[in-house]
Amino acid sequence: MSNILTAIDFEFRKSSEFKMELVCVAWMNSDDMKPQSMWLHQDEEALARFKSILLDLRDRSTIVCFNATAEARSFISLGLDPRKFTWVDIQCEWKMLTNHHRKYRHGKQLFDGKPSVTTVKDYWGDKREGMDHRPAEQSLVAATYNLLGIEGDLKYKNEIRQEIIHSESFSPEKQNEILRYCESDIAELFSLKDVIWKAYTETLPTRVFSKGNIANEIRLRGSHAVRSACMEAIGIPINLPKLKRLASQVQNILDECAKEIDELFPDIHPFQWDKTWQRMKMNQKNIKEFIANSKYGDRWERTEKGAISLKLDSFTKHFSYRHDYPKDSLFAQMIRYLKLRQSFNGVKGKKGSETVFDSIGSDHRLRPYFNIYRAQSSRFQPKAKSFPFLWAAWIRSVVEPKPDRLICGIDYGAQEFLISALLSNDEKMIEAYRSGDPYLYLGKAAGVIPQDGTKKSHSKERNMFKWVTLGISYAMTKVGLAKQLSDQMGEEFTEDQAEKLIDLFFKVYSDYAKFSDRIKRHYETHNCIKLADGWYMFGDNPNLRSVGNMPIQGMGAVILRKAIELCQEANLQVIMPLHDAAYVEGPADNWEEWVDTFHDKMVEAFTHFFKQKEASIIRCDVDLWGPSLKPGNSKTKMGRDVTTKGVYIDERAGAEYEKFKKYFEN
Repeated sequence: MSNILTAIDFEFRKSSEFKMELVCVAWMNSDDMKPQSMWLHQDEEALARFKSILLDLRDRSTIVCFNATAEARSFISLGLDPRKFTWVDIQCEWKMLTNHHRKYRHGKQLFDGKPSVTTVKDYWGDKREGMDHRPAEQSLVAATYNLLGIEGDLKYKNEIRQEIIHSESFSPEKQNEILRYCESDIAELFSLKDVIWKAYTETLPTRVFSKGNIANEIRLRGSHAVRSACMEAIGIPINLPKLKRLASQVQNILDECAKEIDELFPDIHPFQWDKTWQRMKMNQKNIKEFIANSKYGDRWERTEKGAISLKLDSFTKHFSYRHDYPKDSLFAQMIRYLKLRQSFNGVKGKKGSETVFDSIGSDHRLRPYFNIYRAQSSRFQPKAKSFPFLWAAWIRSVVEPKPDRLICGIDYGAQEFLISALLSNDEKMIEAYRSGDPYLYLGKAAGVIPQDGTKKSHSKERNMFKWVTLGISYAMTKVGLAKQLSDQMGEEFTEDQAEKLIDLFFKVYSDYAKFSDRIKRHYETHNCIKLADGWYMFGDNPNLRSVGNMPIQGMGAVILRKAIELCQEANLQVIMPLHDAAYVEGPADNWEEWVDTFHDKMVEAFTHFFKQKEASIIRCDVDLWGPSLKPGNSKTKMGRDVTTKGVYIDERAGAEYEKFKKYFEN
């Protein structure tokens, strides 16, 4: 660590802008432990003075904070590059400590400011009556309550925060109150750091714990949180007029979708016209009767009163439709409708609720909170309300750069498959990836597809092995795989058939099968799984499917964070992450050059973590879009293939886009 630690907390307004409006700051150095604060609001002299203080601290202090993305964005607003500082993000450490660690994830917790006692689930889906299984919240008050036993006044904190956000001016009395509030947010940061450090020393196995390594990993997490802040500050370009037109047509779109579904199933009549509200609504009685009489009726999720649930989650527990919704399946069409309705929560929410427009700045750029390290695998997990790429795929076309700019997205092709092959050293899996079509390869290796078979001649068998491969990558059992195959293939698959296909997969990829078993044995023996950059999942996860998939998904997250780091260091303007992909914005006139650089950095990030030379075979799918481009294919200066589009339209949602694009028009 550096010579001293500096706990810091800013209060700010207008987080939707690149340069936020800083209200005040509180800080405390570990060498004197004296809290200090400064009022900054609309005071250029004070802003310059505090910027000078930070520059003086840069080379001799480590910044300690709770939520480095917020504090780093405050640094950016001061005109400082936060990447040049060293960071410890207590929130990132709290997220990791509560990642399936029974002692901290459960027990005495604070939820919405109210104390509660929770317990870990004994099994996946455990719903024991009267038991609270909620995981710990990720807020400062929740961490302070659990780790230090201090119960903060969340209601008061929220009230003050709302005053800061919505007030244009502050009386001297209110300034003093806000400064005291700001100081209270740094009061326990050093104590939290010490308790978390002690928890690591007591929890992590001796063979993996090293003070030096853990310190480096903490700093690395802090630096990645800061890099996330840099993406958030840049923002995502949005066609705001287009989005506003869409928001004004939400009910018309939902009505059109509902009418279409009702016409597909006239005997069931799943929707009806509500004369009072002048809109289509679900005919709940008919839908519930249909579900009750189906083979899923006995296993369908129920409400607290025992009625059949019509929530989206209740459907997706049985069906895995995502972009293709067969017109002969009411279950598929209901998922389509419910997902569309869910997407619009971010466009036109209930009165008083946040929408995507709250995160769009005056420059028409969207600045969502990417929520780094939120998933157990350490993936980003932004809120769907403020992130269009989690909406219905056809709505993503609102992400649009200016005419002289382009956006490039690079996604690793079948990344998790290759990661599985490399981690397990399964030569057949590596060979399958190298073939360019691992699904066709598996079908041939299993003896179901002849050696001269092609994607065209044996499309049905290839698709079957595609869903087998994807299902096993999520550690599906024969029950889950049978459902997925039945959904996707349009014919009934029994659990026995699914089990035989699973056996075929593991027979072909026998080294991967042994690797999967080793993961579970290691988890049970050492009570943790560690990713390549030091992220841990602790040993109280009762879901072995989740445990088995974590190292694969987690490695994908590790690689993506490295890719963002390399791209930023190459001065590329990274604007967002998405699953295993990164997105960069750049000028239209020399895109062939910077897209090549982007591609090189993505490959470099992947190969960074693997000794095998086969890692270099990773494929990168490159999409480029902007108003100056036409749909088609092109090449970079290095000869890499690029798919070009004028407007971003996910190929899986082309039909939906054509159906609803009229609502984007004037």
